[in-house]
Amino acid sequence: MDEKWGSGHVGRALLFDRLVDMHPHRQREATPLRGLDPDELYASIERELVRVLTTRCPLSGDEALTRQRTVIDYGLPDLEDGGRATVKEDRMRLARLIRETIEAYEPRLRNVEVEVNDPTGNSGGGGRLVVSVDAKLAMEHLREPLSFSIPLGGGDVEVSEDGG
Repeated sequence: MDEKWGSGHVGRALLFDRLVDMHPHRQREATPLRGLDPDELYASIERELVRVLTTRCPLSGDEALTRQRTVIDYGLPDLEDGGRATVKEDRMRLARLIRETIEAYEPRLRNVEVEVNDPTGNSGGGGRLVVSVDAKLAMEHLREPLSFSIPLGGGDVEVSEDGG
C-alpha cells in the first residue's frame, strides 16, 4: 500500500458504520473502517437521512415541534397517509418538522433548509411527497453545500454536490 492510510479520508465513519462488517465473507479486514472518502461520506449522510426520515417516533407532530428531541424520539412522527393528504399550508409545517428532525439527528449538516413538494402537482395530495434538503456539510476540514431529494416513505434518493 503506497498511499498512507487515511490521506484520502475527509471524515470519520459513524460508530454504527464501523461496527458493521461490510465484507462478512472475508476472514480479515484490510484496513479498519475509521475514515470515509468524499463519496463514502455522502453515501453515509444519505443513509442516515433516509433512516431518520423513514423511522417513526412515538411523538405527535405537535409534541416534536415543541420540545428538544432525544434519542428516544428518533425519527419522524407518523404522518397520516404518509403525508399524502397534506395541503400546501401544512407542507410548511411538515418542512419545519423534517428540518428540526434532521438538525437533531444528523450533526454533520448545518444550515438545513427543507422543502416538501408534490411532484405530481396534485394540490389536494394523493401523490407521493418528495423532501428536498439543502444543507452545508460541516465536518472536520470539509465544508461544502449538499442537496438531497428524498421521497417520503423511502425510495430512491438523489444527492448532488453543489460545489466545493
